[in-house]
Amino acid sequence: MPTDLFFVKRLNAATSLEPLAGEGVFIMLCHEGECELTAHFVPLRVSARDCLVVAAPGRFAAMRCSATFEATVFFLAAEAHEAENAPSTALRHVDDEREWNLLTTLLDGAAQCATLFPLDAVAAASLFSAIVTTVDAIDRRHGLTHSPRDAYFDRFVTLLHRHVTTEHEVQFYASQVGITRKYLSEITKEKTGRRAKDLISALLMERLARDLAAGTLSLTELARRYRFADIASMGKFVKKITGHSPGHFRLS
Repeated sequence: MPTDLFFVKRLNAATSLEPLAGEGVFIMLCHEGECELTAHFVPLRVSARDCLVVAAPGRFAAMRCSATFEATVFFLAAEAHEAENAPSTALRHVDDEREWNLLTTLLDGAAQCATLFPLDAVAAASLFSAIVTTVDAIDRRHGLTHSPRDAYFDRFVTLLHRHVTTEHEVQFYASQVGITRKYLSEITKEKTGRRAKDLISALLMERLARDLAAGTLSLTELARRYRFADIASMGKFVKKITGHSPGHFRLS
């Protein structure tokens, strides 16, 4: 998982896939080969001349890359990105040579900036946003639009990663998005194959497991932090999702 607030790297099949797993936003330009990954619970396949933008903070992970895979990736950690209502995931193929060269130049320039200057998170976020704006302009040039269902899903994903520690009910997210619980689950089922409740539980368990393994907080403190009624309620949730007790993650 990336440890820095941001990076711009040229990755290929010979490098570790570790930089392609984390929680944040990123832009990927795939130069050769292909890579299978998940972003915001959605499985994706990125191939040569594809541009993938994940502009709303969330989890992503590369599952498999071909032997010829090569891509430039601009990663920005979730805590360094404050954009509201950004499209969560957009994958497009770039046929136009001028557009491809422009995007390549922008990412290469961002990499040079990161090398030459001691950029802070604010400056890195500004660079990231400028590139996303350029990609959006290219999409508009080709008449690509973002559907209302896409916008609802994007808003849900953003809210989920921001509030899942303390908000565990579908109704909270549905009301914030401005739709019914049923409609929200229909959208998440269409996008990911899972209901909204399942996505909430999955991310909640992932974060809880990480804090359990860290061992810096007691079970009582964790139950309070994650808004469970008590340790028993937290243990029941963990057992239901994983089949293990919280102690299992302490020992892992």
